[in-house]
Amino acid sequence: MGSDLAAATAPATPGPEVPLRRGTFELSTTAWLPVPVEHVFPFFGDARNLNVLTPPWLHFEVLSPHPIAMQPGTLIDYRIRL
Repeated sequence: MGSDLAAATAPATPGPEVPLRRGTFELSTTAWLPVPVEHVFPFFGDARNLNVLTPPWLHFEVLSPHPIAMQPGTLIDYRIRL
C-alpha cells in the first residue's frame, strides 16, 4: 500500500518555514490524493509511514517509542542525516 500511495501523490507545495523557538522549525505542506480520505487516513495516521514519505537520502529515523497516538499537538522525535 505504501508505494501505491507514494506514487499517487501529486507534488507537494512547501509552505513557509515558521520559527517556533530557537533551533525549532515547522514546515507546512499539502498534497492532493485522488482517492477517498477513508483509504489514505490510516496510512498518514501511522507515524511509522513518515519513513516511506521521506527521501531515502535523508536517512529518516523515528526516535519516539511506538505506538504514537496521532492527534492534534502530537510531537514526534526523529533524526535525519544529510
